[in-house]
Amino acid sequence: MKTLNKKGFTMMEVLTVIIVITAVIMITIPLISSINAKNKEELYHSYERMMEEYAMASNIKESPIPLSELNLKKIEDDHCDGFVKITIGPPKSYKAYIECSDGYKTTGYDENKS
Repeated sequence: MKTLNKKGFTMMEVLTVIIVITAVIMITIPLISSINAKNKEELYHSYERMMEEYAMASNIKESPIPLSELNLKKIEDDHCDGFVKITIGPPKSYKAYIECSDGYKTTGYDENKS
């Protein structure tokens, strides 16, 4: 009697594994993309807060003040440009607007102000 060597996987087992791996990849890629987009958006919001705090701390009175005058190296390294609009009181308010090379633009950004 001849014995068969049963080493290896059947075609059905291989296809099942490929389908499962494909399904997992198709679910994770959009999740990772949305997480990256959310993190980038939060980074830009932190830039805006940083610009506003810098303008407040420097007691800048001009309205608006361009980003180039704020000396914020990190924002310039990310190829962003913008300004802080200062509204004289009461209360005095600071609102930062930025536009970056990757297409991000603060809502209400007015290029004529910078």
